[in-house]
Amino acid sequence: MTLNSVCSTTGKVTEYGDPPNQGSYYVLNVTVEVTRGDTSASPSDFYVQTPDGTRYDGSYDDVEPRLSASTVKAGQKVRGNVVIDAPPGHGLLNWEPLFAVSPAKFQL
Repeated sequence: MTLNSVCSTTGKVTEYGDPPNQGSYYVLNVTVEVTRGDTSASPSDFYVQTPDGTRYDGSYDDVEPRLSASTVKAGQKVRGNVVIDAPPGHGLLNWEPLFAVSPAKFQL
């Protein structure tokens, strides 16, 4: 998994959306590329964990290009945006697809 870019906002991320409940939306552009086997690549596989251990899960907010829920097979890759409503500040971005041995982690 590659984290291509991160941006955050305290405002709405879609025209008809709501402001973030937790204080900030993180819009993460990610690429999931599989070299062997297959794995899932959906917003629900991503979460931000704050220093106190609280977990904030990825959502299906429609920020184009959106990462669609899908299975990615060997030799394939998908790229898109994941939106997470989490408190502003430092946290760990985790990608933990179904049956993962350990999550990929990125410091935000």
